[in-house]
Amino acid sequence: MLPPLAEEFAHRSLVFRHDPGRDYADELSSIDIPDFSVVAVADDEYTLKYRMLHEEPDPKFLTYRRGTVPEGPRDG
Repeated sequence: MLPPLAEEFAHRSLVFRHDPGRDYADELSSIDIPDFSVVAVADDEYTLKYRMLHEEPDPKFLTYRRGTVPEGPRDG
């Protein structure tokens, strides 16, 4: 089951979930929280970023990514 989202949306407009085991994919369509959209990342991160920041800056988004959390550049 997805960790509680309603409380997070009360404080944030963007919520990110990584699903390394692909355990939550089937639950996405059954989430019932008003005024938010689910977007699944599918190698289109920059398109989603533009949509969320410029095209639709006011709605709330649950951004879902299957697989492991991407690693950023390492220092040193």
